[in-house]
Amino acid sequence: METQIEILKRVAGGLNKRLQDMQSQVLSQLEGKLKTASLIIEQMLSEKREDEKVKKGKWKHDDQDIATMMKGLGDMRASKKVKYVLKKNALYQIVDEIEKWQARYDPTWILIMQMSIGNIDEELHEQQKKPEREQIPIIVAAKGIRDAARVAQGEKAGNRGPIWIDHLDLKPSSIPHSSVQLSVLQDEKETVLIDTMVSNPAANPDKTTKEVRNLARILAEVDPSTFSLLKCRGVIKVANAKELSPWGPPHPDFKFIFNIPPQLSNPQSLRTVLLSGTSYPLDERLDLAKRLTSSILFVHTVQFVHKNIRPETIIVFQNEHSHIGAPFLAGFEQFRVEDGVTYRAGDDVWQHNLCKIPPNFPVGFADLPARSSSKSSRHIPTSGLPNATRHLQSRCCSLGNRLVDITRALRSGGGIFFARAKQRT
Repeated sequence: METQIEILKRVAGGLNKRLQDMQSQVLSQLEGKLKTASLIIEQMLSEKREDEKVKKGKWKHDDQDIATMMKGLGDMRASKKVKYVLKKNALYQIVDEIEKWQARYDPTWILIMQMSIGNIDEELHEQQKKPEREQIPIIVAAKGIRDAARVAQGEKAGNRGPIWIDHLDLKPSSIPHSSVQLSVLQDEKETVLIDTMVSNPAANPDKTTKEVRNLARILAEVDPSTFSLLKCRGVIKVANAKELSPWGPPHPDFKFIFNIPPQLSNPQSLRTVLLSGTSYPLDERLDLAKRLTSSILFVHTVQFVHKNIRPETIIVFQNEHSHIGAPFLAGFEQFRVEDGVTYRAGDDVWQHNLCKIPPNFPVGFADLPARSSSKSSRHIPTSGLPNATRHLQSRCCSLGNRLVDITRALRSGGGIFFARAKQRT
């Protein structure tokens, strides 16, 4: 936290006055909490010194800290013990408030680090030159997201290999309740995820190819542990000669290939987790929500929109740190650049459209029966006209709805999620 504030202080001159005032207000909240904590600690140490004077024969410790004071609890009177416990609880409460403050502040700090102001690159690079054990994760994350954004703008960012993969020996197997597939690479004996994007025939093929390339370059730079997004190994172009399009020659489809970190195993969709009916602790549900939010923060900051956030596109891996597992956002089937047009495209599978706010439903979706039996998986538009009126705020609204649904569902074993799904149909 101290290093973050020091970096902010050195680049603050480049912020506009409104943003400076906002940061001052936020940091003044932290200052107030730290002053309160310091006052309580000073009171406790002062009382300890007084006790030392009274009980010279019994108190021989030289270290004037809380740990030393705790060793003398046995010599305290009952009234003093009560006072100590109250102050100790007050300190724990302040520590908890500071941790919550930092959790709210970190995304704001990361976004400020993406601005073209001052010498941010130099400041972040200096921190990265420190030994790995001394590096601060949030600063490493800020540099990673800044580098990724630079890649999207066509600038150089490190030594990158080719994005397009000519050939890869894939043996896809399905992940239940997800469009994402799993494959073991025969030559290298490792497992990858395959995320297939079906091209929209109404879109410009050259523009689509460029956007796929830029997104893949960005995801090749991502830190999986920080942003809950898998690192992209590359993209395979798939010739699509079967479907004819009134807009011209068939467009190629694209297969994003994602590496799976070696410490993760047993991938399953979040839909499968919900269907299991298992309840999970509140802290794990909140952690899943925060990780998903960090994924969206990354995607939005590098000027892309996911457009497909739902339990089927969130892949959960088994790990040692939680019962739910580690969630990763996938399903980049309908992504677009931030300032690009939205095609009101989709399919008539009602489960695929529950997580869209009404204005984003495919054309004609409102006329479909409540539970269509269609098994269509290709996102072909029912109207060739793009709809450019959709904004990034609608995606944030969709994310908020998903977090509420998912968090409640994991508490109740999925019942609330499916109750809401039934209401929307």
